[in-house]
Amino acid sequence: MAYERQAGFRIWIEKIRPDLQGKRRGLRRFLKSLTKVVPVISKSGGFLGQAGILEIQRQPIQRVLYKIAKGLYFLDTNQVLPDDVEILANYFDKPEGLVSPPLDEAIKGAKKFAYGNGVVTYWRNIVKDDPTASLTWLLFYEDKAFLICTFRRETLDAVNEAS
Repeated sequence: MAYERQAGFRIWIEKIRPDLQGKRRGLRRFLKSLTKVVPVISKSGGFLGQAGILEIQRQPIQRVLYKIAKGLYFLDTNQVLPDDVEILANYFDKPEGLVSPPLDEAIKGAKKFAYGNGVVTYWRNIVKDDPTASLTWLLFYEDKAFLICTFRRETLDAVNEAS
């Protein structure tokens, strides 16, 4: 549904659709393998017909989010993220899901970055004393939101033991 937003629609028209119609038959096969036909039901429960949807599995998305976390750490520090740093990533159906009292303070201190005129926006907050500890909020096409957290398990365990 990202193509419903202006930035996503532009990428679909300028990049993806020509690739599907051109040389990249592998992309066409890949997208077809993710597509399934489902019934469309109105809010009142009436059958409206059928539509094709892309069914995307969580695991490939997790791999991409982990790579993004590692890339942002490298961008910030010019170093590879150490192996003992844990990465947690989650998807939110709507960006409003990112706003909650426990996260408000972290959001206030985050730096905002935007690329591609609405394609990707992210807010990033790094712990001053430990750059391996961070929170990053990613927003793709002004609609698809993800939260990535990086931390060292022993630091978290020490904080829990102290409280």
